[in-house]
Amino acid sequence: MKKLITLISCLGISALMVACGDTVNSEKEASVQQKSLAPSSSSSEVEKYVDDDIVNEFITAYNALSSSKLSNIEKGNIRTKFFAESQGYYLELLNAADTNKIHISINPTNETKENGLSGMAEIFHDVVKAVDQSLSDEEIDRSFQESIEKNVMVNQMLGSINIEVIPDLYNSGGRIDISAQ
Repeated sequence: MKKLITLISCLGISALMVACGDTVNSEKEASVQQKSLAPSSSSSEVEKYVDDDIVNEFITAYNALSSSKLSNIEKGNIRTKFFAESQGYYLELLNAADTNKIHISINPTNETKENGLSGMAEIFHDVVKAVDQSLSDEEIDRSFQESIEKNVMVNQMLGSINIEVIPDLYNSGGRIDISAQ
């Protein structure tokens, strides 16, 4: 008989604990639902273009300052690589995962190949400015002109950015690589 009373007591206590636990969980769930349904008061949320934070930050900065926003954004063959188009040029956007720094390659398309490197002046400016906003327009323009005038491969630093210019060899249209350091 004593075992029966102990068993009934245990079952009763268990039932009370489950009931109380359900009430607490229900209150927590209701609170979470209310929070998730509430409109966000932060108007400074960054638009999500891609699932990589470094590349997304670059796209957001570029689109904020360029007259030709990045379009046709596509995921590349690795987790941190993306492709986009702007101003008639094709861009490769890469988060170098070991450094968490952006790397951008500016490549001509069939429509812009004939312009060579000199046609890349505006997109070069916008990409560099999006990576390092502390650089002045004059610094960026001077760097671009110095990089393309010799028609040889150039590797130089501009502020915190490494710039590699590959000239138009073999009718390639050339390429410019820009890497945050």
